[in-house]
Amino acid sequence: MAGCAALLLAQGVNRQLMDVQHTFDMRTAARDISIALVDAESGQLGYVLTQDESYLLPYEKTVHTIDERLLALRDMAKGDAEQSARVDRVAKAVQSKIAEMASTVTLVANSHEALATSIVKGVAGRV
Repeated sequence: MAGCAALLLAQGVNRQLMDVQHTFDMRTAARDISIALVDAESGQLGYVLTQDESYLLPYEKTVHTIDERLLALRDMAKGDAEQSARVDRVAKAVQSKIAEMASTVTLVANSHEALATSIVKGVAGRV
């Protein structure tokens, strides 16, 4: 009987450890998305201010990988409605920021630097 109780206790502890690891993995993935977004914005701002296309590298890298990163985060949240709702809110905010950055990059590429600069200086331009 004591052996059964010890086995059940060990299984419970193992499940809790797996939950902690899963939460840690989700936080790490979300943090990585946040860091990539900041890197992208830094590149976007550098491009808007200087029109030097070399600044676009971190922006373009993030744009090309952000959907994969968000999908991975969504997969991690499957089965947990509360976590899934949080990930959906994060994804919506990230996509909005990516769209804003894309619009300023396009404006600069089309010789509308002043308009792009006014957008990044405004409230809408803040992460």
